[in-house]
Amino acid sequence: MNSEEIAKLANVSRSTVSRVVNNYKNVPETTRKKVQDVIDKYGYTPSSSARTLAGKSNDIIGLFIADIDHTNNNMKWVGINSPYNSELLSKVIQSCKKRGYMVLVNTITKEEECRQLEQHFKNRMLFGGIFVGFPYHMKALEEISEKKYNMVFIDQWQKNDSIAKNVNNVNCDNVKGAKLVVEYLIEQGHRDIAFVKGDYRLSSFERLQGYKEALTQNGIPINDELILTGEYRDDTAYNSVKKMLEKNRPTAIFSANDIMALGVVKAIKEYNLDFPNDIAVVGFDNLQYMDWSSLKLTTVKVDMDQLAEKAVDMLFSGEKGIYELLQPELVIRDSVPKIK
Repeated sequence: MNSEEIAKLANVSRSTVSRVVNNYKNVPETTRKKVQDVIDKYGYTPSSSARTLAGKSNDIIGLFIADIDHTNNNMKWVGINSPYNSELLSKVIQSCKKRGYMVLVNTITKEEECRQLEQHFKNRMLFGGIFVGFPYHMKALEEISEKKYNMVFIDQWQKNDSIAKNVNNVNCDNVKGAKLVVEYLIEQGHRDIAFVKGDYRLSSFERLQGYKEALTQNGIPINDELILTGEYRDDTAYNSVKKMLEKNRPTAIFSANDIMALGVVKAIKEYNLDFPNDIAVVGFDNLQYMDWSSLKLTTVKVDMDQLAEKAVDMLFSGEKGIYELLQPELVIRDSVPKIK
């Protein structure tokens, strides 16, 4: 059964069938009911391509997660397997389902794949797309952003980036979150504070910026030997901390995410030091499983529910250039004892 046969049975034009299927308002109610009765009787379902040709976008939202290798040591980029991305994925799916939309999840492993996505937006195969975890200033991503499709980026662009006006953005205030951590550590008596940084994502650069600004504002010199490579990986963080402990012994280590904090604590314990009494540790993200972890890790909360809701809301806003900065919250547990 096709639309032409439905039109004949209902004694209307094919274009009228199309308007009924796509829920246009300029159809008399009696005509709409007549066509709908035939559709229901014969179980007619329009193809997605037919809806697209009629000017209707699909009810599918793409969620694109970066799995691109931009690390210095050729180790795999932490993308789809990241607990952070898994948690965010769940929240985005819940938010889209409430609106009657499905989520298509895909990983991007090469820059060229970003360029290939354009065809999906151009042909209206997707209602919109949410992009997560890409390297900052990635050329292919900037190119597709310039086309002004219905796209939302999470922690991707800074507000003063020219590209940000073409798309919608929702970020955590990573600089403020890092400052909250360092200022809390200083309040607890710590001055020798190491920092385990992330990779090439914007969040990594901003958290390092916040760390440095907080030290400077409190009159503490920045020691480059205490700024360690972590790449948002527990194993890289572990190796970096073990190597540092051969020469330096800070009283606290600030890990740019919770995952790396696991590697940090492992290195501390293997060096026969007591965690947290010899070295305090703070993370970032407040992943759900940290609530139940025996580490009782002090960390920075990023509200995942709010992050997902804001991103999905932006897809339905019909606007471009929206920039939302979500506020972080310090979650204090037992991993930072006060220095007496």
